[in-house]
Amino acid sequence: MKKFLLFLCLSVVAVMFSYGQRLMENLDRGLTAVKVSNGVFVSWRMLGSEWNNTQYNLYRNGVKLNTEPLSVSNYLDEGGSNASTYTLGLVKEGVESLNRAITRSGTNNTWKSPCARSSKTASTTAHSTN
Repeated sequence: MKKFLLFLCLSVVAVMFSYGQRLMENLDRGLTAVKVSNGVFVSWRMLGSEWNNTQYNLYRNGVKLNTEPLSVSNYLDEGGSNASTYTLGLVKEGVESLNRAITRSGTNNTWKSPCARSSKTASTTAHSTN
């Protein structure tokens, strides 16, 4: 019986460590554009599943903003406005992917979120960016 339990424990440990992939959330690019005082701040998520040399091309209203592919996950577009639409292209090994993320900048940088109070009533509170 002891040998069986030892075998069972070792089997479980071996199976647990045999997975080569780490567990992660299924997130999208998260492309966001926010109007700031000196333009539009555009930010996006670098995914954990991407290659180390992944780069990006950023477009405003269909016009490419960067001359060389970007290696960062944000960009300040000084010529952007509230009506601007941004598209992000993924560049792997010098080739741009057709899979793109799209977002619009907006005039309202606040959102309403229901916040539960300690009592049994809920209230809606406006949060704004700093």
